[in-house]
Amino acid sequence: MIICGYPGIGKSTLAKNDKDHRYIDLESSNFYDKSTGERPDNWHVYYCQIAEDLSRQGYIVLVSCHDEVRRYLENSKERVAVIVPCENLKEEWGEKLLKRCKDSENPKDTRAYDKHMEKFEQNLDDIEKGNLVTVSLFSMMYNLESIIDHLSLWVSE
Repeated sequence: MIICGYPGIGKSTLAKNDKDHRYIDLESSNFYDKSTGERPDNWHVYYCQIAEDLSRQGYIVLVSCHDEVRRYLENSKERVAVIVPCENLKEEWGEKLLKRCKDSENPKDTRAYDKHMEKFEQNLDDIEKGNLVTVSLFSMMYNLESIIDHLSLWVSE
């Protein structure tokens, strides 16, 4: 199964704390060229192919929620779902991402925060128009692993 997770959803934390090694956090920032800070136009194809291969091996693969990733995965033979915060959580989610930004000082976290603040509503609208199973979080209090366990039961094979 492949889970597209909105920034800050807990993908990295879940994978890091996974004692059974069921989860793989496939980091999209690894596809940036360190010298130019750019990604090739087709980076998402390779990224998604890796995710699909890992999913076929039985892993639950946690991937980014980029538009091009979601569009590619709409045609996947693997089970795919998207997990995002609902529109009412924009401010609280922004605070969460800003704290992560300040704590990590990682450029990817800064990009995630900036994109959230600039395009949150548009991102949610694009996700809703897509053709993937989508779970919206209505509270900041959630258990990502439990949500994924339930998803694995109702996302058809």
